[in-house]
Amino acid sequence: MCKARCRVACHVDWSTCRNRVSGRRVYSVRLDLRTIDAGIRDAVTLLSRIPGVTTRASCEGAGSGFLRRRHADLAYVALRYPMPPRLQDFFVEQLDSIARVECDGIYSRWPEKNGAFLRRLERAARAYVLRPAPRPALTLRWPLSKLRARLARLVSREEDLRIGLCRVCADLVDEPHDVSHESVPLLRVPADQQWRWFADFAHQPHNALDPGLVARDGWQGLTMRTLRGDFGAAFHRRWLRHRARMIAALATAHLRSGVQAARRHGTDIDFFYDGTHAVCAWR
Repeated sequence: MCKARCRVACHVDWSTCRNRVSGRRVYSVRLDLRTIDAGIRDAVTLLSRIPGVTTRASCEGAGSGFLRRRHADLAYVALRYPMPPRLQDFFVEQLDSIARVECDGIYSRWPEKNGAFLRRLERAARAYVLRPAPRPALTLRWPLSKLRARLARLVSREEDLRIGLCRVCADLVDEPHDVSHESVPLLRVPADQQWRWFADFAHQPHNALDPGLVARDGWQGLTMRTLRGDFGAAFHRRWLRHRARMIAALATAHLRSGVQAARRHGTDIDFFYDGTHAVCAWR
């Protein structure tokens, strides 16, 4: 049980605990390493030392030679937040075909090769932690709450937005930006983004609207009517919650996708987020 008195059990491996009353991050929580399977314990310990990595659960799998009780056939480490793209690329290269490396975790491909997977994963994690110090990088941290509020304001402008990261300004900027600055495009938000979100929202069964109404007013008109409360307070609240989730995805998953695209074009940039901040590092 967490010492912050949240009255909830912390997750299997490593986590950051939040006070239920204030919502504030209190401190990092480390559980007894004996609760983690012996075969994957060292790998989890090393992974927890990498910025942007918070493990959520793990298992050494069947046939690894360590297991006392079976939890899953395949060995794996699951993450609470998507791993930094630079780390994901590193693991793809180091683990090769023995592992399936996803943004949400690292998984053995075959039960009979769990032991080899565990050894390779530990070596790769150790190599990443102990690698020579890279050249200095610009590190930008944005509180997620402020970043979401900023993106919400931009989306409300109903303009075709192109957002990039500028090293000179040390911030996210609207594109096109000053050509003398070093900026990398990361995110595009079309002018009709809110109407697209509303269309997805209205296609959910419990939010469905009359097809004739949709044909007559269009998604933009229906969104405005929803904001006026024409379809009731409950419908209005559900739409605002849906929009908030989409805004949150812009600040996390979509920015990460933009970073991955920039990396494919040769820009050495990294990105991760935790429960409170989005972090971008650029060399």
